[in-house]
Amino acid sequence: MAPSFSDENSLTNFVVKEGNGVKGLVDSGLTEVPSRYIQPPHNRISKQHTTASIDQSMTIDLSELDGPNHDQVVKSIAHAAETLGFFQVVNHGVPLELLDSLKVAAHQFFNQPVEKKAVYLKGVSPSPMVKYGTSFNPDKEKALEWKDYVSMIYTNDDDAHMFWPNECKEPPRNSRLELFSLRTAATKHFRSGLEGDILGKLFGLISVSDKYGLVTDGRSQLFEPDFAHVPLFNHDWDSPINMIDWGIVYLGNSTARHSVPFASSLEFYMELYVTKEKNTCYQVCNHKEEIDLSAFWNKESDSASGSLIVQGEDGPTHMFYIFMKDAVDISLEVKFRTETLGRKVRGYVIAHYGDDFLYECQCDPRGRDLYSALLFLSDGVLEPGTVKLIKSVMAVPTKGNLIIKAYLEDVGSGEVIMKNSCKLKPQLESCRRFSTISGIEGGDCDLHLIVD
Repeated sequence: MAPSFSDENSLTNFVVKEGNGVKGLVDSGLTEVPSRYIQPPHNRISKQHTTASIDQSMTIDLSELDGPNHDQVVKSIAHAAETLGFFQVVNHGVPLELLDSLKVAAHQFFNQPVEKKAVYLKGVSPSPMVKYGTSFNPDKEKALEWKDYVSMIYTNDDDAHMFWPNECKEPPRNSRLELFSLRTAATKHFRSGLEGDILGKLFGLISVSDKYGLVTDGRSQLFEPDFAHVPLFNHDWDSPINMIDWGIVYLGNSTARHSVPFASSLEFYMELYVTKEKNTCYQVCNHKEEIDLSAFWNKESDSASGSLIVQGEDGPTHMFYIFMKDAVDISLEVKFRTETLGRKVRGYVIAHYGDDFLYECQCDPRGRDLYSALLFLSDGVLEPGTVKLIKSVMAVPTKGNLIIKAYLEDVGSGEVIMKNSCKLKPQLESCRRFSTISGIEGGDCDLHLIVD
């Protein structure tokens, strides 16, 4: 039921002082415009003059301001403002992508709960450069204006980063999210009581909101009002992966060309299923979760680790991630060489940021495996040449390292033919970098790592 405003004071309190604004009136279910918003007849634009002015005055070509028609353009702007009250401009030189991002920022700000917008009301805003309100001077205006606004004055980057609403900031260019792994309890239908048993096949989708237009094929595009999502785990029912009760499932998307940037928040979408028998599957989770990152940006630390816990019918699913304020994307390519052709090789290649970095982002180094990226896993024949990677793009913190570790063994003899690692700091090296992970002494193989 729509609220009843019995007098002007109750309306002013609701709209102006409490910060609900015109949007709050509309959202409340109001069926007619309150009289406080209706202009007196002598202040209204005459309808007799508007009809003849629409066709000739509504569209203004701003490119002609720099030419011989400058004075005529100025007159057209004044005429449209005086007779219509509005006009459209073309050839203004503002990129459409920027206008689209402005719309996105406006939607994000005004769609917030009123208590989050009200912190920027006049008199309580943390900065005189930022103000949220409705009419410009509601205490003195005879008729309130049917609008809400947020005003932000730019002085410098530091002030904008400190005081502007997070919803109205561009995402920091180098902020990155890395989602490494998940641990999920097997459904009760498949539990065998033996730790380490393969209890089923896992398939489904985990994706994260792509509010700033970095889609998986590398194109730049903005989406409104529903933002696209970047898949971080994407396996169909016909290509599932083994699931072990409370074992680690490593996430990766071999088609992605970038890691995920972020600003004030990120939205995760998870829909996972497990199956063991043909035509039989059970849902692990189907959930959407938004993480507010405002507190993270106010901390001195450049990174933070954490886990997102989603409760399912048969137990929780934990997803392990690291946020970085300043990072660079690198692409990885691994080539395998061996002198023994046809040899059956099993093993893995993993990457992590090192114990020092994990300590700084408040992650127990004993949980390193949860915050590691599985690049490659093989239990069969590893052919010489380029290795197909599970994860080929990673974000690397500018104040950290990327440590890549390889372990390979001969399937037949069990002989360890490679157990080695290397440390990279790619952001400080040249654009095209090469490093080699060699086999242990006596081995006859190596992995050639190309980092770009």
